[in-house]
Amino acid sequence: MKPSQKGNLMIKLKNMNKGIFTAFVGDGCNDICALQQSDIGLALSNQEASLAAPFLTPIIRVSQICEILKVGRGSLITSQSCFKFMTLYSSIQTIALTICYISNTKLTVEQFLYQDLWILIPVAFTMSLTKPSETLTVEQPFVSLLSRSIIFSVIGQFLICCCCQLISLSTYDQSQITPLNMDLVNPINTQQIILGNTQVIAVAIAYSQGKPFRQPIYRNYFLLFFLFIGMVVHVLLIIKPNIVNISILSELTSEQLMMTTLMNVPVFLAIILFENLCIKQYKNQGIGK
Repeated sequence: MKPSQKGNLMIKLKNMNKGIFTAFVGDGCNDICALQQSDIGLALSNQEASLAAPFLTPIIRVSQICEILKVGRGSLITSQSCFKFMTLYSSIQTIALTICYISNTKLTVEQFLYQDLWILIPVAFTMSLTKPSETLTVEQPFVSLLSRSIIFSVIGQFLICCCCQLISLSTYDQSQITPLNMDLVNPINTQQIILGNTQVIAVAIAYSQGKPFRQPIYRNYFLLFFLFIGMVVHVLLIIKPNIVNISILSELTSEQLMMTTLMNVPVFLAIILFENLCIKQYKNQGIGK
């Protein structure tokens, strides 16, 4: 075939199959037209750069197109997961802050710093380090942030977090908060920061699941390390708030500690199980369809 005929073939294939992407692998010489007209053009060349195709590999094997698909799908899912995590994190913190204002108190600077610097930033930076899957599956990921799966997942997780934080508010006596201690650590903002941190960790785990487009979460060693450290410190501060000299959490009575445990464990499991349910539901229906 002539170079122009190859390019026309790519155009006709795209016009015939709406919604189906085309790919072309060539050497970048007489395949320039086809490489540029296809959705995914891979040039097999030893040159450092090529204007013929958006993708270039020095490994002269047609199977390299599968590597592009695996990395591309993994990157897309990682971007969507980071978007959902940051959306829910800001929502969780907004709900906690609103509840504190309603209760005539607020989160302290130390509590904000603890949540942001110790939990959020390490997790947010390491979530994207999950590598793509080693196998190529027939499923297709969602290409839009406004797809049903993403919207349903974010709204569902938001409702779970919101309901749990509102329920936790009813377990404390708001008369304990006075204008003298509203800016200090107290039982209400302590309860909200504990529950908020639990929700952030659970959301990070839920949105770091790998299959079918990424490797499992236990293969992301940096994320696993920071999640483990965050959970250990989180539990230690709940049990013994005075373990550090910085006033982050108030001392909880045995009854309050029991109530905190009863609230945090179910919400932790509910967030992870709900995301598993969303993945299973849309996997059965055909991901990305």
